[in-house]
Amino acid sequence: MKKKINNIAGLSLIEILIAIVITSLMMGAMVTSYNLVNNSYRQDADRAKISQAGRDIVGTMLREIRMAGFKYMGDIIPLSNELNPIKIYKETSGTSGCDVIEIVYGGVDYNKPALGTAATYDHTRYRITYECKTSLKKDPGANVSVGYQLLKSKEKWDGSKWVTGSSDLFKQEAVLDYVQDLVFIPY
Repeated sequence: MKKKINNIAGLSLIEILIAIVITSLMMGAMVTSYNLVNNSYRQDADRAKISQAGRDIVGTMLREIRMAGFKYMGDIIPLSNELNPIKIYKETSGTSGCDVIEIVYGGVDYNKPALGTAATYDHTRYRITYECKTSLKKDPGANVSVGYQLLKSKEKWDGSKWVTGSSDLFKQEAVLDYVQDLVFIPY
């Protein structure tokens, strides 16, 4: 009977502990490598989104710059310094060092006629402004701002000043985060 008990094979406690330690080390290495790959993928995806957003905003700005100076037929609004088609200047507060661009173009409002009368049109001017301000987003490690935000305004000329009184007009809406610099070089 004693001979049968001694011949039974099995794992000792030390062998089980060694297997657990080796398995834990392998699992730790796999989790670490997964986190590294996942973080790298996330950074690449974020860079791609930022790049795409930059291309989108440049396309929008190009369309608006092409509209600069546009006037509808019959528009008799006199030209003035306030209504120059394109103005580029440095930011006045000097915190970002970015340029500000103002794009002015003509617009028209259709006035629905009363029965038996002709339609009338009110000509106006719109101004689109792009400028940078310090971003509200912070770098988690350093707790400092990451860069600048690109802000866009759309205003309407009321004959004496620029106003933002209707639903299609707005003042300084953020259109893009993570702007490093905004410099225009006219030629």
